[in-house]
Amino acid sequence: MFDFTTIPKRRNVVIVEHIPDLARVYSKFFKLAGLRVIATFSSGRELLDYFSNLRDDPINKKFAENSVVLMSDQMPEMGGEEVARKLRLINPRPKIILSTREEPVELELSENCVDGVVHKPFSIEDIFRVMSNFQSSSDYLQGCRIFDDEKEIQKLIDEVMSRAHERICFCGDSLSLSRVAGTKSQIVANSLVRSKGMRIQFLTEITRENLAYCKHLTSGSGVELRHMGGIQLNFSLVDEKHYLETSVVSSDRNSVEELIYSNLESVVGQNQYLFDSLWSKAVPASRIIESLEREDSSRGEATEIISNQASVVQIVCKIIENAELEINGVGTQDRPELIAKISQYSKSLRDTTHREVRARYITEITPKNVILCKELLRKFNVELRHLNGVRSNFAFSERELMSDVSPSHPNVPSNSILYSNVPEFLAQQKQFFESLWVSAVPAEIRIREIEDSPAEEDDEFHREGIERKSTQ
Repeated sequence: MFDFTTIPKRRNVVIVEHIPDLARVYSKFFKLAGLRVIATFSSGRELLDYFSNLRDDPINKKFAENSVVLMSDQMPEMGGEEVARKLRLINPRPKIILSTREEPVELELSENCVDGVVHKPFSIEDIFRVMSNFQSSSDYLQGCRIFDDEKEIQKLIDEVMSRAHERICFCGDSLSLSRVAGTKSQIVANSLVRSKGMRIQFLTEITRENLAYCKHLTSGSGVELRHMGGIQLNFSLVDEKHYLETSVVSSDRNSVEELIYSNLESVVGQNQYLFDSLWSKAVPASRIIESLEREDSSRGEATEIISNQASVVQIVCKIIENAELEINGVGTQDRPELIAKISQYSKSLRDTTHREVRARYITEITPKNVILCKELLRKFNVELRHLNGVRSNFAFSERELMSDVSPSHPNVPSNSILYSNVPEFLAQQKQFFESLWVSAVPAEIRIREIEDSPAEEDDEFHREGIERKSTQ
């Protein structure tokens, strides 16, 4: 567990109180408790002007951003909630505590408006209790610490990343991308690039095995990626203030078992210098990616017809098993039953959930296959959509594709498929699939329609009876 100190590390306080006598009492109150009052204001307007003018004052800006703003909810000109919302727009980093005489049931605040509420009259313990609720774990950490609990490690990483303001630097071995891709930390990092214009740098060894992850990481995310052969270091630096090193990983090299954290200037500074030195000597990712793709193109591109049922099953399983980012498919209404019926298909598809591969499938959901479609959703975590009149069967990953070229027989694997790993074919197939995906109906909606309309099932059997009679 974290060793929380009695007095939080965030010790700078800004007071906003329109009653002078109360403001003086609060100021003395906080100083006696070991906190530092850096500013006192009598109105919300004064507070907003103060933070607006700090943009050209980096020293005081740092103190103010690491402060707690204690603000009365009743002030002239603007109320506490309105001031809090406007302060968030100017600078979201200070923590805001609202002091009020209203009872909790009577107080209505907008979501994320303030970080905590204290009710007058309050004690210093009340303030500390609120601060302990909204402060992150890294606020309490000083020096160096080692963590070996998986939940604490992930909590610390997520908190440090989400509070980043200017720059995040990752350095990792060739397997590090598979540990980061799709995690909350990467999603947070990507959103920070878009929302704050932050710089995110990732240094790793780009190999054929992690090529798909590298392309995914740099595709439209704004992340800068560079290559350095044989690198074995695994550490991150956030805002040149936080250092995180993953020193031990499990035998499958997929989960972090131990993390070293430090916010000591000497430790952070040395490793920031190391990262910047490695970065300056590393090769831009685009050059390595193009080189690997040229090699693959010269020796491995193929388009061929597979005309053996056993080979077809093997190829389909291979495409699913080789997928690192996504596996997508379109199939006729009998295909859900085929997936459940052929154990190789079921096993390969089930394994994608452990590898965090996104699986999407489009089919025609009918009263006959609705139970199997629900199993696809539940057992295999497939994103499923419905489209009327699907007549084709194909599947593809980020590397390979297959498509039926022989007549489809219900519940029987195809006797003949087209297989290809040519990038141009894959791009065309993906474009076609995405257009179908957009027009298809989410499975949950279609399933609800079927379950709420038993007449649809009766109509289905009625149509089949008419068809059988017409063929007799």
